[in-house]
Amino acid sequence: MPTMVGPGLLPESLLTEGLFGQSWLRPFALFGLTDLDYLSHGLFWSWFFNVGLYVGVSLAGRPTALEERQADVFVDVFRYRTVFEGPSGWPSSAAPLPDLRALLTGFLGKKRTAQALHAFSERFPDADNQLADTIAPQADPRLVAYAEKLLAGSIGPASARLLLSSAVGVEEISFDNVVGILKESQQVMEANRQLQKQSRQLQRLTDDLRDAYSQLQELDMRKDEFLYTVTHELRTPLTSIRALSEILSDNPEIEEEERLRFLHTITRESERLSRLITLVLDLEKYESGKATLDYGPVDVAEIINDAIESVGQLMRDKHIRLDVVVPPNLPLLSGDRDRLMQVLVNLLSNAIKSCRADGGGQISVLTEVVGEALRISVLDNGKGIDPAYHELIFDKFFQAKNQTTRKPEGSGLGLAITKKIVELHAGRIWVESRPDQGARFSIELPVSAGSNAPQPTPTGTQT
Repeated sequence: MPTMVGPGLLPESLLTEGLFGQSWLRPFALFGLTDLDYLSHGLFWSWFFNVGLYVGVSLAGRPTALEERQADVFVDVFRYRTVFEGPSGWPSSAAPLPDLRALLTGFLGKKRTAQALHAFSERFPDADNQLADTIAPQADPRLVAYAEKLLAGSIGPASARLLLSSAVGVEEISFDNVVGILKESQQVMEANRQLQKQSRQLQRLTDDLRDAYSQLQELDMRKDEFLYTVTHELRTPLTSIRALSEILSDNPEIEEEERLRFLHTITRESERLSRLITLVLDLEKYESGKATLDYGPVDVAEIINDAIESVGQLMRDKHIRLDVVVPPNLPLLSGDRDRLMQVLVNLLSNAIKSCRADGGGQISVLTEVVGEALRISVLDNGKGIDPAYHELIFDKFFQAKNQTTRKPEGSGLGLAITKKIVELHAGRIWVESRPDQGARFSIELPVSAGSNAPQPTPTGTQT
């Protein structure tokens, strides 16, 4: 105050008469204290009021839990440096054990809380009494620090610290703190859900990759079998053609009848080579999408008759009985006549190969309208096909494993090409069969809209 008198901010009478005219309130003789310079005078009274007020209020009031905790940490700092696994400073009284147990149960569940407390007692045998509410109602600071670690894994370290601080009475928890805990808990839970979701997705991808790898291995094995079969099929006629040609070349004096027989065999084997190469090329076209169809109206009865006529000699050679059932007034099909003819010839040829050669073979061709589609079925009483192979037999790399001959019959491409042709006509093909019970191959093709022209009906029995 004296320094403010000089510039004229306060009247000079303040120094001589005192504040409010009271001489005991003069700045240089406050409360009658004289013989001190003005700086020492001001310092003495500043300390007197500040220290007096601090000590007086402290003695008059009751210390809070936070103040006790800070005092414990300050005085016993070396003891708290060794507190179990957590930040030092939990008060010696810590939290009531029932409250601590209830807090853990609320976030971890009863089972996990019991396991955690049991693990704590095993690690600290001297703390066994901490787990009995009646013997030790207050939790040891080590147990509180251990609980903080457990809660931090579920709700985050900040929220765990705040909750335990409230439980032991170190500080009160506010509404904002509750909101913060809930938000942090929600973030932790969301992170856990995302982690579980990604883990499940990773597991599914792993399973898919494992399945894809198994399929690639299977396809690779079938490819090797296919290449072996095709190579064998090519080598057999080539060997026959070469051997017969050398015989004819080295023996010009051979009899005419024998020469004609050799030439006929060479022609037949050449045709066999041509058919095999054509099959491979056709399959490549279907696989690459280069194959095109010449669409037009197709008479079902007509192509059935033509297909039967094409394989008629094979059936007669094996004395196979043939039954054909085609109802009248079937609708026309819209498709490629030559390709559909190839489908029926393939199915009939496979049926002939499956039939017994002892004269007891029987093949049936059935046709019916099913909804908006026309179904054609070829049945035989041959050796049948195991259900495990019903899908595999249409694969280009598959050879049926239940062949009765030493060498698989054919190249294994016929059904693969047949399936491709049917699918190009927006149809489907399947087989129904069991071992030793024959087989039924069926195809369904969509019919032409508004087409119900009468057709010839080749119904009956042929031998």
